[in-house]
Amino acid sequence: MAVRLRLSRNRLAVWRFVILFCLVLPAVLYLFLAYIVPVSPALIPASLLLAKRPVLVVAHPDDESLFFGPTLLALSKAGEKKELRILVLSSGTSITWI
Repeated sequence: MAVRLRLSRNRLAVWRFVILFCLVLPAVLYLFLAYIVPVSPALIPASLLLAKRPVLVVAHPDDESLFFGPTLLALSKAGEKKELRILVLSSGTSITWI
């Protein structure tokens, strides 16, 4: 009876561990990365925030919206009007699969 009780406590500990690392930890990490980190002023250099005409150079047409959204928002909220330019370096060809 004591051995069976000990096994059930170990299973409960394993399930708590699984729930913690599979459900709770990813949710906390997502909230931290999505809402706390992007609004940190330490992530955007002061020289970029003070620039009058910043230029964003990307490799694909959708990269500025996928990867630089928080930076673009910070530049738009920096106070004065900025003349933001986006340079896309792409060949414009699509990949065709055989």
